[in-house]
Amino acid sequence: MRRLWIACLLGASACGGAAIPPTSTPSIKLDQGAFFTGAAETGPGAVIEALGPKQYRVFWFSDPAGDNIDVHGSLWTRGHFLTVIPGCANQACAVEDNDSVSSAQSISGGQRVDFDTQVSTGIDGVDVTVDTEPLYFDITLGGAHVASDVFCSSGGQQVSPASLPFGFTSE
Repeated sequence: MRRLWIACLLGASACGGAAIPPTSTPSIKLDQGAFFTGAAETGPGAVIEALGPKQYRVFWFSDPAGDNIDVHGSLWTRGHFLTVIPGCANQACAVEDNDSVSSAQSISGGQRVDFDTQVSTGIDGVDVTVDTEPLYFDITLGGAHVASDVFCSSGGQQVSPASLPFGFTSE
């Protein structure tokens, strides 16, 4: 996994790459304060929650059997990450010693945060605050790059993006 993490820092395509997705990338407006409890029953997957204006929690989980899976991906903004909290506030989605969530990395046109973790039980994740939306997201769960494994709330409904990467906003 460390080799993959180094590749992520160098902008390898397995982590979404160094380049920020184009402005034509589809975006979803998320419902603020909508929290999921049942998505992990279908796993593996990821959930994106809008905690408030430009504040997000992104977390991922294994399947119901608790199989150990590799998870890696990236978050991008055309502005700046104001906060990056690996493991989420109060360690609500704690990352373990063998997991990595980068600090904000400056790239052409904005900033990027990369993550490379293994998850079997519980959830791993990160809380972020940005100054510019949309925030873009890409993830690979256990080697699969499947948009329908990503869940969020929009218009009062649980939705998945049509493709990865995708953008999302809270306002």
